[in-house]
Amino acid sequence: MVAARLRPYWPLALILLGTAILQSVLFFRLPTISADGIIFTRVARGLAADPLATMQHEDQHPGYPAMMLGATRALQAVGYGHEPEAWMAGGIAVSFIAGLLTVVVIWLFAREMFGTTIASIAAIGFAVLPVPRAIAVDAQSDTLHGLFYLFAAWMASTGLTSGSLRRLALAGLSSGLAFWVRPEGLEVAMIASAFVLLLAVSSWPWRKSAVALAAVAGIALVVSSPYMLLAGKITSKQLLIFKAKPAPSYIERLAEAEEAAKARVAAANVPEPQAPIQPAPPVAAPAVVQAPAPMPVQTPPLAVAQSPAPVAPAIVDPSDPNGDPDYSPELVCSLIGLGFAAFINSICQGLKFVFIPYYLLGNLALAWRRPAGIQIAFLATLGATHIVVLVSVFVFSGYVAHRHTIPLVGLAMPFAALGIWQSSVEVGRWIRLRPRWLAAGTLVTCCLLVLPYTLRRLNAEFIPVIEATEWVQQRIAPGAGIVCNSPYVPYYSGKPVAELVPLSPSLGEALLKAPDARYDYAVMHVNAHDYRPEWLEQLAPYYQQVLEINDPLPFRKPRKVLVFQVRDQPVRNAALPGRG
Repeated sequence: MVAARLRPYWPLALILLGTAILQSVLFFRLPTISADGIIFTRVARGLAADPLATMQHEDQHPGYPAMMLGATRALQAVGYGHEPEAWMAGGIAVSFIAGLLTVVVIWLFAREMFGTTIASIAAIGFAVLPVPRAIAVDAQSDTLHGLFYLFAAWMASTGLTSGSLRRLALAGLSSGLAFWVRPEGLEVAMIASAFVLLLAVSSWPWRKSAVALAAVAGIALVVSSPYMLLAGKITSKQLLIFKAKPAPSYIERLAEAEEAAKARVAAANVPEPQAPIQPAPPVAAPAVVQAPAPMPVQTPPLAVAQSPAPVAPAIVDPSDPNGDPDYSPELVCSLIGLGFAAFINSICQGLKFVFIPYYLLGNLALAWRRPAGIQIAFLATLGATHIVVLVSVFVFSGYVAHRHTIPLVGLAMPFAALGIWQSSVEVGRWIRLRPRWLAAGTLVTCCLLVLPYTLRRLNAEFIPVIEATEWVQQRIAPGAGIVCNSPYVPYYSGKPVAELVPLSPSLGEALLKAPDARYDYAVMHVNAHDYRPEWLEQLAPYYQQVLEINDPLPFRKPRKVLVFQVRDQPVRNAALPGRG
């Protein structure tokens, strides 16, 4: 009896086994976690020390770091307490399990819409895609968010179709949990609430509509509101109004650059005033001028020497007392277009191109399948809303990451699987071949095209930084620190660092953060993210290069790691009297 009930789930069990093997291969070839994983580790440690202050200070939502903290504490309880490896393992464990459960959700979701065969195609396709599998073996929040998001979308779409209040309640619960991981998790509850109101106007009785709205929107609000109350904000990711000292947004920096360019053009077109012609003064006898005594040449202090050249003050429009930049329509339209192009690139990478034609065919195949119209309308609206959010993220931050499209990839895979199956049915009629064989051949071909990208070694570009950090650790004196531009140096060394980042763009500013520390070594990851060539020039008067490690991976700009050692005296903040 039990075997008969479980028989339909054997395909899912085999798919899960294959997914676990694939993720295990990627995990054992993983040298380290991504840079975002280091940020989540910091947030998890902050939650352990002071949860309230951490939620108020950090931009990242605490859902994933909290689960990372729980998994790490479990590993430490059984005796695995290595630093920082225990935190890495805890974060990866959460993502690994979430990656498997997301495959389960996609299989069940597609099975309810289109049947077991198409569900298996969708789950296998999602399991071999590079972006979802890479994030499933990394310490990042996107896989956990995708799990809650897709489960909420499944429950909401089927709840709207069937009128199931239980499913709508589960959708609100899962959407609220997704918000604890990433702010866009509330999209599902918001769109589902709008559709409940639409059904209340068109077909549902008011009593049922009120209960349904309370189920999806009320539960989502109850689950998500504790974070809003404790942190004092809805979110501070990309929302500068919640930050006391926000960094300039992408559109703000472009608007300021546009205004500066206009000011330079206007200044170049203004003719210089000419002095009136006056008679020349009488010529006096030449006087003997004594040359001044030469001044002694002194080496400027570090903080002064490393300061950038003075910049002319920006021209402020007198009609704008706050000096805020003017966002021209051309600039806004240009950024929206660039953001949409960035989204297209990311979704193509998310589906790895090969599944995109079948996704389009799957939408055409809905004419044969004829699923519930309200379900398709809800999923289409949800997808469009997420696209608008991603384009808005680009406008404020200047980028859209491939991992941000994981919810859309998960929503698209059932339709891509439908496209594979329906095209196999139509072609099979012409060539008199069973659709199952054609669909299996098509799926295998797609998987073979994708797998080489999925099996690439992840985060290998950070191996030279780790090697350089270990080299410095073996030689650095107790109590000394390291100047660096990579978060992996403090993560693996545990030493005090003066980190060169956009918020501390010069050596002098970086050292001001720790005026009493001494920095005997510098580790520079050349051409890495946010790298500035002038940093090497700033280091040159005080440090000498002692090691160079080339990056084994090809990049448009070749990367390498340079290690420097102090020339003579310990380098400290130049604001202190003397260096030594």
